[in-house]
Formats: sequence, C-alpha cells, structure tokens
Amino acid sequence: MSSADGRLRMVPNIFDYATKELSQDALICWLVACARHADGGLRELGIAFVSALMRAMRAGERSVIDVRKGATRPYEGHCELGRVTCGPKRQYRKIDVYFQAEVDGKKVSFVIEDKTHTKMHGDQLKRYRNVVADDGIEEDLVKAVYLKTGYVFDDEREQAESAGYAVFDAEDMRACLEGNAGAARHEIVRQFAEYLGRQLECRRKALAEWDMDQDFVQWEFMVRVRLSETLRLRGQKWPGRWFNIGGGAWTQYPYGADRGALFWRLDSGKPLRLMVDTRKAGERVLERWDKWSAAFEKARREAGLCPGKFRRVRRRSGAVVSEGTIGAIDIGRSLREEGRDRSVAKLEVLYRKFVELVDDELKARG
Repeated sequence: MSSADGRLRMVPNIFDYATKELSQDALICWLVACARHADGGLRELGIAFVSALMRAMRAGERSVIDVRKGATRPYEGHCELGRVTCGPKRQYRKIDVYFQAEVDGKKVSFVIEDKTHTKMHGDQLKRYRNVVADDGIEEDLVKAVYLKTGYVFDDEREQAESAGYAVFDAEDMRACLEGNAGAARHEIVRQFAEYLGRQLECRRKALAEWDMDQDFVQWEFMVRVRLSETLRLRGQKWPGRWFNIGGGAWTQYPYGADRGALFWRLDSGKPLRLMVDTRKAGERVLERWDKWSAAFEKARREAGLCPGKFRRVRRRSGAVVSEGTIGAIDIGRSLREEGRDRSVAKLEVLYRKFVELVDDELKARG
C-alpha cells in the first residue's frame, strides 16, 4: 500500500506484538479449527497443518504413541487427514493444545506442547502423555508434538524426543504456511510466515557473526569447543544456560551440582572466563587460585589469544567469594578478527597447555 507522496507504507505485523505463548496457542488452535470448520483455502491450510503435525519427526522418523502398549513406535501411515472430531482445546488439563482427528482411518489424539522462547520444566511432557491416556477419551494413537518457534537447543530436543514427542520447529511451521498458495493470501497467515522468516534470518546472521549476546550463539560455541572434556569433567553432556538479573544471557560449561572446582562461563557483553568454585577448591583456596591464574596467563600467551577484561574479586565482606575468575579471553575479538576455526584452534592450545601445567591439581579437585 502506498501513501500520497509515493513512498511505501509498511503494514505493521501483529506478531511483532503477539509474541507470547498464549498468542501462539491461539494461532495453532485457529489453524486446527480451519481444518474442522473453514472452507476453501483456509480449510486446505488447516488440513495441511494437521497433516504436517502428524508427519513431524522424532529422532529422524515419524512416530506415534501406541495407547494400548503405552510406548512410542514408528508410524508408517500416509498421514491423510479425514476430519478433526474433537477440539481444538486450549489448556486442556494444562496441555497447551489438544484435539482429536481421524488420520488414515484411526482415531488420533494430538498433544501439543507449545513454546516460543521458554524451555520445558519438570516432567511436564510425560505428565501430559499420562493425562491423555487416563482421560477416558478413546483413541488408537497419540501424536505428541513439541512445537517451538524459538531456537530449539540440542538438550531440549533430546529431552522432548526421549519423552516421545516429535519436534516441530520454526522451519517446519514456515514451510507449512508457505506451502499452501491459496491460504497464503490470508493476512494472518502471511504475517506469521513473514514474522518467522525474519526470526530465522536474524538467527542465521547472529550465528554467522558469532553474536555472543545471543544465548543460542553462546550455546553453539560452547558445544563445538567441548570445554568440559579438556578439564577432565565427565558426565556433563550439555552446557547450562540462564539469564542474569539484567536479562542478559549466560552459558556455562559444565553445570549442575556435579561440576568440578573449575568451569567456563560466557556472559552477554563479557569475555570467555575460566572460573573457580571456591567451595569445591579445597583448602588453601587462594593459593590454588593464584597457581591456576598464573598457569592460565602463561597458556594464554603461548596460544596468542587476547586477554579479556574482568574484575579480580577474591574477597567480599572479609570472606572468600563463592565464585571468581581465574582468567579471561576476549573471544569476541578473536572471532571477529580470526574467525571460528582459528579461534578454536588457539583455544585448544590454551586448554592443552593449561591442563599440562595444573594436571595434578585438576585430577585431585576436578
């Protein structure tokens, strides 16, 4: 649409404002309702959406939950939707979206856990499966879907799939919406597809530029470098991720109650830091801290990495702090100037040299 002076007038996208999970729940329900009640292009879109949910993959294959056996199994059907027979329902016994449909002549209950940017909590996925199994509504199969338009981290994908859920991400949703030419003329569909496209492009750009202010970029960096293996800290498959009080993302490796005395941490706007948990560093913690700091600095110089700025805080209110920085690397500068591969190669040199210098201490305290 053009204004009087000939300049293009941009139509605001409603999904720039409707960013919460309840808004996305409503959109999912609307698409399912289109399959049940609409005509023409919108009905075709609704049918395509439900069929795409049925085809969603778990661990690389289509899967369903056999209610009679209570187990997940591969699904070999054609995923042809007959009709939606029940729902869609929002917050059905705390399930984000629930509906039932006839697919390939079978009664299938759909359980959708919907996420935008948050992560799952507790045992909610298994609990929702049990709710459907015990609600008295008859079905042959259950299709459990973890639908997330935000970044899907490796650990949450693994957790969802282990609970029997297929993962349906932003790429899947966008492909479904853009794959139906008739429905794409609808303003809601067009705006949501455009919104997803911008989100995906922003993610690709952030990863290409290694924007360490983004939690998923921090995650990908930590996963690829495999910091925990270098420090002999076993049993920590994935990094941990959180947001600090100011809202900035931070990622650390390893994490959880079983981490050793040393761990790596990467915060938004801060360097990559090797840190010490003084509660696990044993006696003479400050003496050991000095030894580790000297070893880190020697290894950093040998690797040719730029130091990162940090506050050296060892005591607060007279007591030794619970966590402190051993040494830091300006990893953002390294990535910008030398690229990922060269930066990782230098970090590997630092890791090997550091471990060599403090090997006995790490075996005793790590």
